[in-house]
Amino acid sequence: MLFAGVFSAMMVLNGCKGKDGDPGPAGKDGTNGIDGTNGTNGKNGVGFEEATKLGNIILYLDGTTPLGDPFKDTLDFKFASGDLSRSSADVTNLNAINFYVQRWLTFDSESIPDDNINLYSQPWVDVELGDTTYYFSCNLRANIATTDYKYFTLNENLYNTDGSNFTNQSFDGYKYDASKGTLYFRFSLTIPANQSSTGYDIDVDGVVNVIVYQPD
Repeated sequence: MLFAGVFSAMMVLNGCKGKDGDPGPAGKDGTNGIDGTNGTNGKNGVGFEEATKLGNIILYLDGTTPLGDPFKDTLDFKFASGDLSRSSADVTNLNAINFYVQRWLTFDSESIPDDNINLYSQPWVDVELGDTTYYFSCNLRANIATTDYKYFTLNENLYNTDGSNFTNQSFDGYKYDASKGTLYFRFSLTIPANQSSTGYDIDVDGVVNVIVYQPD
C-alpha cells in the first residue's frame, strides 16, 4: 500500500502545471534601412516653357535705397507675353528698325504681374558713316528686396528720344538677325537723383537677348 500511495502522489504532482512567468524586457530597435534614391525632377509646365522661350532682359543695378542705404541687385526679366506685338521688330526703312520688347520679372498664368520692363529701341544706322545712333526709352517697375527684409519700388520712365533724362549712356554689341528673329545689345546708363524714384543716382547695366517678330 505504501508504494501505491507514493505512485499516486507522483501522478498528482506530474499532472500539475506551473504559472507562466512575466514577459521579458523588449529587445533593442533594429537599425534604420538605407534611404532610397530621389526621384527625377518633374518638367516645368507648358505655360512656363512658353513664357521663357523668347529670351530675356537682365539689369544690373547699383544705387541707393530711398532710406539712403546702398544696394545692388540683378533683375532677370525673362517672362514674355503670348502677344507677339510685345516682342516685335518694325522695319521702318533701310536705316532704322523699331524694336518693342516687354518682359516680366515673375510668372503668373492667371494675372499680369506688376514687375516688368517695357523697352523701346531704335538703332538708327548711318550707312555712309557707319555710325549707329540708339534712340531708347524704357519703362521699368520692380520691387527690390533689401538684406534686412524690407523692400522698395522702382518706378522709372527713361528716354533719350526728346532730350534725355539719364546720363552716361552707352550702347554696344548690337546684333539683329531678321532670319532668326534674334536681337542682342548691351547698354549702360545712370539715372540721376532728380529723375530717380529713390531720390538717389542709380547705375544701370543691361543686356538684351531676345527673340522678336516682324508683323506681316
